[in-house]
Amino acid sequence: MAEKFVSERNLKFLLYEVLDTPSLTQYPYCADHSRESFDMALETAMKIGKNLMKPRLWEMDKNPPEFVNGHVKVHRNPRLSRPAQRIFFKSTRPRSSN
Repeated sequence: MAEKFVSERNLKFLLYEVLDTPSLTQYPYCADHSRESFDMALETAMKIGKNLMKPRLWEMDKNPPEFVNGHVKVHRNPRLSRPAQRIFFKSTRPRSSN
């Protein structure tokens, strides 16, 4: 069976048909945006998720948290978690307008 990451089609349905995201452009804060900019953001998020985050998080999911002696033992492999954190924070950090 083919592994399914996420349905971009379903995300677009939720964003545009259910949540009516383009209507946000009527407000001053979002006035500079359009469906095209929303699509570009979604495409970038899909690439980051599929190509950078999923492989690392999948490795971490192979060793899920455990409840041991009254404490939660979580995955602590810095080789996997630190690169994933750097990727996430680098991709979400606002860019300088200079």
